[in-house]
Amino acid sequence: MKNNILITLIVLFFSTTANAGTLMKENGSYYLKTSHGKFNLYSPMPNGKLYNSHWGSDLGTVSYSKDHSIAMIQRTVHSTLSGPKKSIPIESDYCEIFNLNTGCILAIGQDDNCDGKWIGNNIFRWYGYDTNYNKTYIPKPSEFLEFYKVSAFPSFSLKSYEACYPVTKDNQMYYKEIKHGYRAHKFSP
Repeated sequence: MKNNILITLIVLFFSTTANAGTLMKENGSYYLKTSHGKFNLYSPMPNGKLYNSHWGSDLGTVSYSKDHSIAMIQRTVHSTLSGPKKSIPIESDYCEIFNLNTGCILAIGQDDNCDGKWIGNNIFRWYGYDTNYNKTYIPKPSEFLEFYKVSAFPSFSLKSYEACYPVTKDNQMYYKEIKHGYRAHKFSP
C-alpha cells in the first residue's frame, strides 16, 4: 500500500512538471525552451534606447510556482529620457509572470508585485491577497492595440503573446495590426 501511494505521487509529480519548459538566461534576456523549440520571452528594443539592446538588462530574480509551471521574473529596465539639452538615465522595475508550459505572458506589474510567496501551483500570495495565475491578465487581441496605445508598448515578445491567444481565423485581422505595431515601433516579433 505504501509503495503504491509513493509510486502514484511520483507519477503525478512528473506528469505535472514534464510539460514545463526550461527558462534560460541568454544574451541579456530570458528564453523559454520547450519541445517545440526556443524563443525569447522579451522583445529586443532598438539600440540606443536602452543601455543594451534587450529589455531585461538587469535580469534580477526569478521565483517559481510550486510545480515549476509558472515563473515570476523581477527585473530592472535601464533607459534614457532625452531632453533638449541632455539625456537622463532612468530605471524602471517590473514583475512579469510567464507560463512555462506555453510561454504565455500571464501578467505584468510593478516590481513589488513579486514580493510574496507561492502557496500553490498557480496561487501567489501578495500582502494577504491571493492571485490565481491559471489564465492571462493581458488583453485579448481585439483589445491589445487600444490598451497599449494609452499605456506603454509591450516588453514581451509577440511569440509569448501568441502563446496566450493563438492566431485563429477570428482574430487574424487583429494580429496583422499587432504585428505592424511591433514593427512600426521597432519591436521584434
